[in-house]
Amino acid sequence: MEATLTLNYTGNQTDFEMEYNAMMELILNETNGYHKLTSYRFGNDLVTATSDVFVTIEYNNTLEVSEQYEEKYYEVVAAFNKNKCKSQDLCIKIPTIQAVRPPSKYDRCAEKVSSMYLQFFDPVVSINGMLACVSRCVPSSPNFLNCNDGNCQIRGEEGPQCFCPRTDIYLYTYPRCGGAVSIAALYGGVGASIGLLVIVGVVLGVVLYRRKYY
Repeated sequence: MEATLTLNYTGNQTDFEMEYNAMMELILNETNGYHKLTSYRFGNDLVTATSDVFVTIEYNNTLEVSEQYEEKYYEVVAAFNKNKCKSQDLCIKIPTIQAVRPPSKYDRCAEKVSSMYLQFFDPVVSINGMLACVSRCVPSSPNFLNCNDGNCQIRGEEGPQCFCPRTDIYLYTYPRCGGAVSIAALYGGVGASIGLLVIVGVVLGVVLYRRKYY
């Protein structure tokens, strides 16, 4: 965020930066923030000074950075308002704090992933606080596509798909490569069932034939 302060200053101009930095350090200490003086100008016992104000915000999986920033922003505004005109030589008359929104997790992913595939990636924060953009083929994704024994791949605009192994010898009875059944065993079972039906049919035919003539 950017702080533009209109100040009363009656001290020596050569001492202004030192006194200003000390005042800013005291004010921002309440918010765990810090600043960098970027410009200032004198005129009629007034000084207009501009500083970049920095606060620490961490990406996490529960609270968006925009919500965290909003809270920090109002903390900084309150800290400046609370410290108006507390010094005889250096006095804040008008604090103007301009918000500079930080990029969201999704914005960061958009910087790293092609727009064609972006919808198939999710931002994930690891336990050590590192932000990563992972595809939905990765188990850590909240939208993970579990392919069981198969292989998940992102295929163009179609997105993540499951490719099952050894489809020449296995049939899969469930989606996402689940319920693998050996084709040989399946055909063997079908053959055995047909053979059993033939035997039953022959026996039944013989019984009916004998009953007819005896």
